Amino acid sequence: MTKFFSKIVGSSFCDGQKLIPNLKPGELLIWEREKDNTHDSNAILLFNQAKQKLGYIPATTSKDLAPGLDDGTIKAMEVKVSEVTGGGNVKSVGCNIQIETFNDIEPF
Repeated sequence: MTKFFSKIVGSSFCDGQKLIPNLKPGELLIWEREKDNTHDSNAILLFNQAKQKLGYIPATTSKDLAPGLDDGTIKAMEVKVSEVTGGGNVKSVGCNIQIETFNDIEPF
């Protein structure tokens, strides 16, 4: 098991800026590999529980995760909201996330 923190990127290119303020710390996010992404073949897309697109795991992180997800080395991955940032007087919002990978057992 490996646990680390990252953030959601690309939220301004989808509905993420509208959706992120409604996220709560500890909320599980849905992830999906996007191998056919023309900008990044390692892309990992993130959704809320309503399957609305929030943005992506940063390319610098997904390049390390994608191969293990694709070849099965990473058996499962859990992505949770850590903190919503910005808003108020700041025009944009952000979302810090916690990523946990499981290499030998399923988390459930």
